Amino acid sequence: MTARREQVLDAAITVLGQHGVHGVTHRAVDAAAGVPQGTTSNYFRTRDALLEGVVGRFSERERAAFEELAAAAAPTTALELAANKLRQARDLYGSQSVGVMTSAKCTNEENYLMNKFARQVLGTNSIDHCARL
Repeated sequence: MTARREQVLDAAITVLGQHGVHGVTHRAVDAAAGVPQGTTSNYFRTRDALLEGVVGRFSERERAAFEELAAAAAPTTALELAANKLRQARDLYGSQSVGVMTSAKCTNEENYLMNKFARQVLGTNSIDHCARL
């Protein structure tokens, strides 16, 4: 896509946001883009073609923004994924929405660490212990 075509479509998106779908005309887009009259018509012969171009450009911009966010937030390990999900649940629903379970099969030290993790890191008192293993 050429830079001028992108400029025209970005201006059309701006016009759409300001004036609604009925305000999107070739002349309005030319004025918003700061290009000579008829430029929009050179790229999009009909109003329908212009609106199709707007939809395509808008989805392209949204896809690029999503991919940028996804790349920045994508966990690289299962541990990071689990930590992110625990953090999201705690932040969204409160610290008492998450909890931990410990086991009699664990050592006293492991149970102690899990309790400390729950209270200090997760901020929850929701701790259970299963002794029937």
